Amino acid sequence: MRLASKWILLAPLSALCCPALPQASQQPTITIDSKSAAVKSGEPIHVHIVLKNTTDREFTIFRSVGGGRGEQYYSISVIDPGGNPAAPTEYGAAARKQQAVPGSRIMKTIAPGADVAEYVFINEMFDMTGAGTYVVQVSRASPFDPTVILKSNTLAITVSN
Repeated sequence: MRLASKWILLAPLSALCCPALPQASQQPTITIDSKSAAVKSGEPIHVHIVLKNTTDREFTIFRSVGGGRGEQYYSISVIDPGGNPAAPTEYGAAARKQQAVPGSRIMKTIAPGADVAEYVFINEMFDMTGAGTYVVQVSRASPFDPTVILKSNTLAITVSN
């Protein structure tokens, strides 16, 4: 009984020294866009990724030098015109397996309200040579809790021959 009463007295103090992690609603956000919503088959498809700190706490992430090679830090999903996952390219399969891919990385601290931008050439990752509309989405584990997966908006890209 004595031990239980000491715990009751110490519990409020633990909240002061060990603040809780942000809840799912207090997580950073990811948005994606592209310069072109319509491209010809074989043209580069540049997807811009922005991770914004919408919380009141700073956090640190790894990111690519110069903002290129965002595929090293984001999971990328592409749905083909038939509604199936798009086939990965050889490079895309290697990146998905976290095999060594060219590029360097740095640590970046993101202050509340700040953001960090990266990009990926999505058709280097997936076969998008067939005509039709492809749906792209990226995700990344939360820097506060790796069990929380942050997902971007979806982006429709139409490829023509």
